[in-house]
Amino acid sequence: MWFDFSTGETGDLLDLWVAVRGGVLADAIRDAKAYLGVRDDMPERAPRKAYTAPAKPKVRSAKGRVLSWLNSRGLTDDTVAAFRVGGTTKRAVRLVIGWSCTDEIFQISR
Repeated sequence: MWFDFSTGETGDLLDLWVAVRGGVLADAIRDAKAYLGVRDDMPERAPRKAYTAPAKPKVRSAKGRVLSWLNSRGLTDDTVAAFRVGGTTKRAVRLVIGWSCTDEIFQISR
């Protein structure tokens, strides 16, 4: 802070810069940054990564060995149908559990 006892002017360092050098506050800020070596430019950012949704697997209803495996774990045929549990391959490598009416998949287990 500064105070001019002869005129009564007061302020901070930027106000003093404007009073001594003239101009406006925006010019004083720019000049002070240049004087102090402060840069205005922003560092370059790395390019944003592009993400894509994984391909939607072709889901078939649980049949054969898949249904037998689910039944052996206590799931009835009605439960499997109600929760729309299905498989994506004939060998049941993946189970798809709970896809919505828009075929949005909630969970895939391998």
